[in-house]
Parts: sequence; structure tokens; C-alpha cells
Amino acid sequence: MRKLQFFAFIFLILLFQASLLFADNEKPSREIIAAAEQGIITFVKDPNMKNLNDYGFATKKDIDTAVLGKGYHIYTVNPDTLLNNETLDLGAMAVPTDMWEFLIMSQNKAVSVLTVAKMNDRWTAVSIGKTGMAEQVGNFIKKWPESKETSHRLIRIYQATSDLMELSETGKKKGFVPLTSSRAAMGLTKADFDPSDVHDSKDVITQLRPAVRRNMEGRH
Repeated sequence: MRKLQFFAFIFLILLFQASLLFADNEKPSREIIAAAEQGIITFVKDPNMKNLNDYGFATKKDIDTAVLGKGYHIYTVNPDTLLNNETLDLGAMAVPTDMWEFLIMSQNKAVSVLTVAKMNDRWTAVSIGKTGMAEQVGNFIKKWPESKETSHRLIRIYQATSDLMELSETGKKKGFVPLTSSRAAMGLTKADFDPSDVHDSKDVITQLRPAVRRNMEGRH
């Protein structure tokens, strides 16, 4: 009887750990969503806004059909940790920031990115843009749709000016898909974004370390 209770206890622990792995599909709070929706009104719907074609809105229809899309909590990695941690587990190193980025969808396409940041204890939309990133993340989502088995995280390495999409499947980290910013920092031969090009944690860390190290040394 005690053995059965022991194994049942172990099973519950494993089940709890698995639930944490699937928590990567993090949902923004109502306050964050409200700030993002206000951001669309401020940055896109306001008739006084100029040069919206630079932000992915080429026509009036693009503006009129603009809606909030998928939001990602931005995670980052401390540069000292990335340079010195011997585990080479990028996902475990990543910690949340006080920023979210939302796709802005228009006519069923991701056309721009809206950034929401916590300022003075309030969530506020602070900018739009990054049309290239919007297209890449949109293509990534098409290739790897989120589900109960599949989850994503956006990881930004500020010291290497790099964005990566972390991909998990069935509770296990499948790897990282580098956006073009990361492809450049990693020194990859093919510069164009490829949502099928999944790299393991060790490769990403090894290839990003020189860029992070140069940036850190340049500050001294």
C-alpha cells in the first residue's frame, strides 16, 4: 500500500512539472490587453498619425481592419549567465521582462508589432513597427501552430540584438528558430528567415557568445 502511495505521489509531481512546461503559452492579463488595444487606437486608428505605410499599413483598408493578434511576453538572458553558464540550456536561463509584444493583424496577415511596457506600475503601449519581425513571427506561427502540445516563447538577447522563437512540443524543448536578427548575430550562412530551421540550445548559445562578448567588451 505504501508503495502505491509513493508511486502515486511521484506521478503527481511529474504531472505538475509537465503542466509547467506547457505554461509557455502564457496569456497576457486584462490590463496588458487593454493597453495593447488602446495602442492600436493611438498608433493606428488615430487619423492624425502619419507615415503609417512605414509600419505596415499601406492602405485605408489595412488601417480599418487592424486588430490585435498574438501577444508574447519577452524573455531575456543575463549576458553573464549566457557567457558563463555551463548547462547550455537557453530556455532555463531565460527570465521574463516587463515587456510584451503583440502582432497587429490586418487582412489576415501579421503586418506590424506593438510593444507594451510596464511604466510607473502601469502597462502602456509604447511603440509600433518591426514589420519584418511581424512577418517572420506570423510565418513561424503558421509553421508551428500553438496547441495543447505545442508552445512558443519569444526570447530576446539584447547584447546580441537577437530575437529567437523557442519551440516546445509535447512538453519538451524542440529548439529555437532564429529570426533574421539572430541569424546575423549567429553568423549563419543563410540570412533569410526560415521557420523550419530549428537549432538546439547548445548551438544557439555557442554561436551567440562571440557577439555578446564583443558587445560587453565594447562597453568597457
